[in-house]
Amino acid sequence: MQLLTSKKLKTYLSLSVGATAAGGTTLAEAAARTNFMVRHVLMLALALLSAPLDAKADVIYVSLQNGTVQSFDVSLGSAAAIASSAQTFTSQALTRPQGVAFNATGDLFVASYDTSTIAKYAPNGSYLPGGSISTNLQNPFGIAFDASGRLFAVNNGGGGSVSIFDAAGTYQGSISSNLNSPTGVTVDASGNLYVANSGDNTISKFDAAGNYLAAGSIAGNLDAPFGLARDASGNLYAANVNNNTISKFDASGSFVSTLGSGSLSVPVGLAIDSSGNLYAANYNGNTIAKFSAAGTFLLSWSTADAPRFLAVAPVPEPSTWMLATIAAVVLAGACRLSTKPDLER
Repeated sequence: MQLLTSKKLKTYLSLSVGATAAGGTTLAEAAARTNFMVRHVLMLALALLSAPLDAKADVIYVSLQNGTVQSFDVSLGSAAAIASSAQTFTSQALTRPQGVAFNATGDLFVASYDTSTIAKYAPNGSYLPGGSISTNLQNPFGIAFDASGRLFAVNNGGGGSVSIFDAAGTYQGSISSNLNSPTGVTVDASGNLYVANSGDNTISKFDAAGNYLAAGSIAGNLDAPFGLARDASGNLYAANVNNNTISKFDASGSFVSTLGSGSLSVPVGLAIDSSGNLYAANYNGNTIAKFSAAGTFLLSWSTADAPRFLAVAPVPEPSTWMLATIAAVVLAGACRLSTKPDLER
């Protein structure tokens, strides 16, 4: 865990001061300005920037039966705190919202079941009709993006299929074989696609080109699977609607364990946060349950209505160049002060 210390900030400032001195300011003046800044600005800078650089404030987004999308800050420590962080992200252009997924730039996409559309929203919740999708969909359920920005949407209607769209939202074709009442979908790091089939208790695997892969598909230890999720190790999780459990499989598709017995009530959507914690939307209980990476039940909190699918918002990583840029900006402001600052102020 890295912290922005006083020493580290001074290092960034000194680098910027060196550039300033080379541009015509004497080294003594630059040093005086640096000391002035450190004395009067350091506390504010540290207050803003001394949080752990690897800390992530995970936020869960959930589609609800009442036609809205709610968000919760799941980095908070208790069920009460998480519940109190609830925000209504949007209720525009949605009718029975289902799958939710973020693209690489942080825009949220929501599948609207009754209107057979996928609505796009900016990170601030603004509806973006120009980026929404209204063709080649039929009662969409789960949706997911791959690393290249392609969007996969499971169509529950029309016999069941998966529609594929490129990063611009242009239709690229569909998958219709080896599916049986498909529901949830997820993509692994290699671009392979996994689709939950609630009709025959299986999970179908397809390569990035849409070819069915018998090796890696799953046909046991499932009971009406719905939402899917993958963790950083490649393990696959499936929410079983009929028996109120979650099945865990390793990266090869081998069954590992059953989670959530006694803690779930018609689990639909699943999501995993940056720490590997697993979340399950309890459709019947109007709650979201949280489990540790080891599968231990931790807590649950209430939602405004019956929850469906879940997505974790992407969290940008802080970086060294960002800190250096901030330091340079602060220094530029200080250099506008008198060349003889009153260091006793």
